Amino acid sequence: MLELSLKTASGDISAFRKIVSDGISEERKKIEYALERTHKIIKNFEEAHGMSSEEFLQSFQKGEIEENSDIFEWWAEIKVSKELEEKLHMVESIEICQ
Repeated sequence: MLELSLKTASGDISAFRKIVSDGISEERKKIEYALERTHKIIKNFEEAHGMSSEEFLQSFQKGEIEENSDIFEWWAEIKVSKELEEKLHMVESIEICQ
């Protein structure tokens, strides 16, 4: 657990809290949007290649799939998706305390 202290010179804690809360909410929305786009791209790759991303990653790691720009892009989208999911989890776990 990490605890972070913030200060405001204005003294208006309620307004400061709202600004921080709104910022966290906006970040969550951005991540969710990016994740939705990434999932659509991944689904298109799965449909185009007739396999799930899990099957793709196994075959890719074994060297059974010839590398090209399309294959690299699929791999990169999977990686981005995992990173976005981790980031979303972090943002959703933020709690604003007194």
